[in-house]
Amino acid sequence: VTTHVYANNPASRTITTTATDKIYSGTTLLHTLTGLPVDVPANTQMVLLLEHTLSVPSGTTALNDVATATYTDKVTGIVIPGTTTATASATNDGTA
Repeated sequence: VTTHVYANNPASRTITTTATDKIYSGTTLLHTLTGLPVDVPANTQMVLLLEHTLSVPSGTTALNDVATATYTDKVTGIVIPGTTTATASATNDGTA
């Protein structure tokens, strides 16, 4: 299983973003990965924050992913309140 976490930054200045990604089978947490902080330039889209790869046993079902991002103002170093969460799901057909 491989997930990619991306960020968009519509702001007029760089925002430092940190993503945490959790891969589940149904409601069972399989693995968590927190990426390094990434500077997302002003007015950009689809900046890769994190790639998360995990081998799961054959027959693993109900795969789903929850990614959460936190933000810090690059200029001031002040944490921006709130988080953003994105979810995705997929089926595992047993192929590589």
